[in-house]
Amino acid sequence: MDTCLALHDVLSREDIDGVVIATPAETHYTLAREAILANKHVYVEKPLVLDEREGEDLIGLAAEKKRVLMEGTSSSTTGLCPLKALASKGSWAASTTFTPIASTWGRSGARRTSSGLCAP
Repeated sequence: MDTCLALHDVLSREDIDGVVIATPAETHYTLAREAILANKHVYVEKPLVLDEREGEDLIGLAAEKKRVLMEGTSSSTTGLCPLKALASKGSWAASTTFTPIASTWGRSGARRTSSGLCAP
């Protein structure tokens, strides 16, 4: 099991196709933008951003880079990877590996699990 403590370590990995961002709302824009620029698909816990212009920027950037940008919510910390269910049903590319970037527990980073999906 690999552990990444720096965002750059996660975004530079070719075996990670996307990230789940579950951090304070004021960090969503910066983290999502960096992830999209690193050619990652992005799922952001609500709210997507705090400023409408930032949202428009992310949507345009995702379209330009042909990356999926999703906003959603989970009802508990065990629901940080709602994409796992989509992947198992074929609703999402089964080969897509998502890594959460979370600060829910007072730290940021990601841990890769044997399932190919991650939980902090």
